[in-house]
Amino acid sequence: LSASSSPYLVDRFGFTVASGKTLTIDPGVVVKIVPNNEPSLIVNGTIAATGSAANPVVFTGFADDEYGGDLNANGSATTPTAGGWRRLFIDTTSVGSSFTHTLIRYGGNNTVTDDAGKQGAIGVSSSTVAFDYLTVEKSNFHGLALENSNSTVTNSRFSTSTTAEFSAAGLYISGGSPSIASSTFNGNYRGLSLVSATASVTDNSFVGNEQ
Repeated sequence: LSASSSPYLVDRFGFTVASGKTLTIDPGVVVKIVPNNEPSLIVNGTIAATGSAANPVVFTGFADDEYGGDLNANGSATTPTAGGWRRLFIDTTSVGSSFTHTLIRYGGNNTVTDDAGKQGAIGVSSSTVAFDYLTVEKSNFHGLALENSNSTVTNSRFSTSTTAEFSAAGLYISGGSPSIASSTFNGNYRGLSLVSATASVTDNSFVGNEQ
């Protein structure tokens, strides 16, 4: 996906990157997701979202006029809300996925009955993903959820909501041995939750979280 054709719209049927395929996203690309049926982006293959500090890759709700303009062409008649879309999910067959200077907002329309990796605005299940300068904000559930994953998270920021559903965490880890370093957790109900995991957590900042 190139910035020259941005923004892109994911409709109510969602979007899937098939196994063996790679979706490459250039700096400055904005992907908006409609609220109908709370669609998901599912990655069975590989996704490489490579933004820059000046031009991040953005995944956000359809009503978010701050990024990608007024795509729904209704001015300020509607405003984005946490949980406006479901999740960006990297499934078990994904290999080599990465997110650099990527912003994810207004997702997380999930429930406690979902698998652990599907409880975040972005989730990973039994796959290893590299996150560097990832920002997840305004999620209705966890920001990033890692299930049985050895992913790396560096230089990232998580700010979901102090009143989010289900005692949500900026980063939720269930199983696996991920590495979390040099990241900031602020404005979450819980900054970081670990369940049966052996994570490496170093040089992070926890400020203004409810718990």
